[in-house]
Amino acid sequence: ISSKPFFLFASLFIGAYAIILSKQMDMLLFPINSMFSVHTKKDLSTSTYALKLNGNIVKITDDSYLKKDFSEGSLQQFSKWIKADKKDLMTNLLERRIADAVTRKRYLKHLTAPANTINTWPVWFANFHDLPVRVGDGIEIWEYSFKHENNMFVLTDSVLVTKQTVANE
Repeated sequence: ISSKPFFLFASLFIGAYAIILSKQMDMLLFPINSMFSVHTKKDLSTSTYALKLNGNIVKITDDSYLKKDFSEGSLQQFSKWIKADKKDLMTNLLERRIADAVTRKRYLKHLTAPANTINTWPVWFANFHDLPVRVGDGIEIWEYSFKHENNMFVLTDSVLVTKQTVANE
C-alpha cells in the first residue's frame, strides 16, 4: 500500500476540517456523536432528560442501542432548544452572520424548527416509542441532575422543562 494516497487523504481531511472550524461549523463532519457539545464537569455531575406521558416516564432503556441513543440525544437537544427560548445553534449562527433581516428570516424558516414543534415533537417522541397518545393526555419533559458521590450517582435536582396537554393527535 502506497502512503501517497493516504497522505493526500489526511492532508485534505485536515485542511477541510481547519476551514470548517474557522467558519464555526464544527458539527458538519461529526453530526451524530456530539463530540463538540458534551462538556465533562470536574465534579462528575451530570444531567439527563425524561419524557413523562400521563405521569409515567417513557422507558427507553430497553430499546436497541441506536434507538436509545437517538432518543436520548433528541430529547436532550429538544430540551436545550426550549430552555434557549427556541433558539438553536443554527439560529445563533445566522443571527451573527446575516445582517439583512429579510434574508435571515428566509434562511431561518428553512433551516430551523417551526414554533409549533413545541407541541408536536413530544407527541412524535411518544409515538416513536410505540405509546398511544390521545387527546387530553398530559406530556411533560423533565431534567434530572445527578452528582457523583461514593461511586454512585445521586439525584440532586429535577426541573420541569415543559408541560402540555395533547390538543390533537
